[in-house]
Amino acid sequence: MFFAPFLAFYAIVFFLVLAFFFLLLEIHVINYAFVMLGLPPELAFAALLVSLVGSYINIPITRVATGRPHPAAVIRSFGVRYRVPVRYATDSTIVAINVGGAIVPVLISAYLC
Repeated sequence: MFFAPFLAFYAIVFFLVLAFFFLLLEIHVINYAFVMLGLPPELAFAALLVSLVGSYINIPITRVATGRPHPAAVIRSFGVRYRVPVRYATDSTIVAINVGGAIVPVLISAYLC
């Protein structure tokens, strides 16, 4: 959770890191690293793009049964009482594999072998 006093700081840090990565891409450092691995620059850019887009895609593998949700509780923090929200959950958890974080790196590794 981001609180208001730090939100501007986090936004500035985010945009500085984003600008740094665009600078690396512009001076071909990332492409150079992929070329040293044996990938052509076009395939390296495609791998980065597919990894970025694939990070939004999860492929479900299995379901795992879960226990009962915790009962509602009231906690005190600095003299203020808070009620912990009850988690409305199903009776199972889905185990999934991420395309951009797991499948694309495995495919790149398989291509290099």
